[in-house]
Amino acid sequence: MGELDDELNVLLERGRKAVKLAVKLGADEADVYLISDIATSIEIENGSVNFSEKSTDNGIGLRVLKDGHVGFSYCTAEQELESTLKKALTVAKFSKKIEFNLPTPESAGKIPKIDKLFDKRILDLEAQAGLDMSKVLLQSAEEVHEDINISGGGIGFGYDITALVNSAGLEAGYYGTGIGASLSTVIQEDEDDVAGQGFEAFGSNMHEIDLNKIGRTAAELAVKSLKPVSIEGGELTVVFHPFSFSSLLEFTVIPSIYGEPVHKGESVYSDKKDQMVSAENVSLYDDPTVPGGIGSAPIDDEGLSSRRTVLIESGVLKNFLYDIATAAEFGQEPTGSGIRAERWDTSSDYHALPDTVARSIYLETKTTNFDDLIADISDGIFVYSIMGAHTANMVSGDFSVNSPTLFQIKNGELGKPCKPVMLSGNMPELMHSITGMADDFRMVDGDFHPTVINLGSVRVEKVKVTT
Repeated sequence: MGELDDELNVLLERGRKAVKLAVKLGADEADVYLISDIATSIEIENGSVNFSEKSTDNGIGLRVLKDGHVGFSYCTAEQELESTLKKALTVAKFSKKIEFNLPTPESAGKIPKIDKLFDKRILDLEAQAGLDMSKVLLQSAEEVHEDINISGGGIGFGYDITALVNSAGLEAGYYGTGIGASLSTVIQEDEDDVAGQGFEAFGSNMHEIDLNKIGRTAAELAVKSLKPVSIEGGELTVVFHPFSFSSLLEFTVIPSIYGEPVHKGESVYSDKKDQMVSAENVSLYDDPTVPGGIGSAPIDDEGLSSRRTVLIESGVLKNFLYDIATAAEFGQEPTGSGIRAERWDTSSDYHALPDTVARSIYLETKTTNFDDLIADISDGIFVYSIMGAHTANMVSGDFSVNSPTLFQIKNGELGKPCKPVMLSGNMPELMHSITGMADDFRMVDGDFHPTVINLGSVRVEKVKVTT
């Protein structure tokens, strides 16, 4: 795309100037992370479209290395580069000493070409198109039941351009598009009854989202959730919807495979490499090179080429994830996992130093269709959503969460909705109890991290359920 190529070249040239200035001011090494994005968002609340907003974000993150110390600062305008670099060099004087070098074009690895990250149809969308799409969401939900209420949701779309330049001669950049939609619904037929709630969301790099399906699914789930029944607690077979199981992974297993806590003895996997850590038919890997993946990109935020990293293979723990500095500190090789994101932020930005982050996690295990997955379950539950996964203990993997939307599984069939329950246990232990996954594959954005988790509904045995 000519226009975006021109914008990318502008960012790269700005990065070259910043790197040259950093070295002139006394930095031993420096890298410059530049981002420019434009996003349009339409908010739906209480059954109507509240507002449409178009936002632009442009910024420069500046990292300097001086005598083995790291300094960082950021700015939003080119004329602020000198003062920002001086601030970063001052910060470096007081930072922890970690000896490492920024990647050269050779050490960064060959940058992969990844298809389906950009769609010109999204680039050409105007705000009115977003308003029209929002109406489709609303109408498709309201057609399911006359009493359905839309409590929230929205449409978002836009593009971003990312560039990385460092003093070792590395220059890289890319651009991509994104579009997403979500809808939350509520229905209450009788005043004394518990309201049924539904939610659906979908995101893509390509303009290929089914708005009617999103609206219908959210409304149908709310209707199906009416008149929930009480169930007995105990150790039950639980089938987790991708939304719920991804949340558990995000706050337990995934941060436990980051290099720093592993080497500091602060991870449940600290002494488990090459040991069985899950069911034998379970594999877990980070692969931001998959075409069309919403977590895919050709480079990480340090300029390293993206690559597939096997974490768990057939139940055996094989590798951990590292950014450049962490890898150097513990004598390991970086895995292209350096991402710049502020705490609890779900996307990269220029306000933060790189840190280790899983980028696009894939769970693999024995897979079948949903009906076959539950066919031999005589008494279990299907958990659509959970709340409170962020309170899990990241060191031990212990969790206790609430499920407000769930259904009985009786004699191999999905049954009545259930009243809310508590689910608790130790996630690393439950990884040994995974017995299958449905083929209802989803790409799920992280709740509080820039990690995408790709999976279907997951069946787990002997989960503690409290009513």
